[in-house]
Amino acid sequence: LSQALMATVVVAAQEEQSKDTATTTTTQQDNMIRQVCQQVSVLGDVTYGACCIDDLGAQALGADLLVHYGHSCLVPLQHTAIPCLYVFVEIQMDVEHMVNSLVATLQADDNKNNDHSPKISNLTLYLLGTIQFRHCFGHAQQLLRDQGYENVIIPQVKPLSPGEVLGCTSPKLNHHQNNNQQQEESENSTTRTCCLFVADGRFHLESTLISNPDIDVYY
Repeated sequence: LSQALMATVVVAAQEEQSKDTATTTTTQQDNMIRQVCQQVSVLGDVTYGACCIDDLGAQALGADLLVHYGHSCLVPLQHTAIPCLYVFVEIQMDVEHMVNSLVATLQADDNKNNDHSPKISNLTLYLLGTIQFRHCFGHAQQLLRDQGYENVIIPQVKPLSPGEVLGCTSPKLNHHQNNNQQQEESENSTTRTCCLFVADGRFHLESTLISNPDIDVYY
């Protein structure tokens, strides 16, 4: 990797990663220059919602390697104009607190509906969100199952990570159920489907809402 970086490197960072990203990217740039690179440039023209990798822009600058931070549609590396490296940003969060809050909300909703509310066994729950929070879905799924929620699904639209949503590739959630689950839902009128969406913006959630109008509740 050091030999590959002994040239010009372009870093593409997204504005969505918050103000701290600018400082982080600058620090990373300085470190890369000192350690292995002759020159590092930071692209500023694809900073808002830039899921599409700007390999052509980097190539026009004479770069030898493009480092893409944040979410991406994951264009295969063999199809990009120059060698690329994807770096996924992670935002740490209290997963246990999130799950407890969701369970408390579900129980409160059940109490409002009285006898008309479905049992836990009849609830199908989807876990979705943006790339920054993909690392928490597996842990959240296990915590929910430990509390009796058996039908917890983390959908995946390849090549994206499990649970990850891009606005242009929102999954059809009912396609991720097995045949037995779909049959049970069609036979049981009390079955409910919910979605827990973890993100720091509205665009990807709104896309999921449009793609799945049959989901009963979003949290």
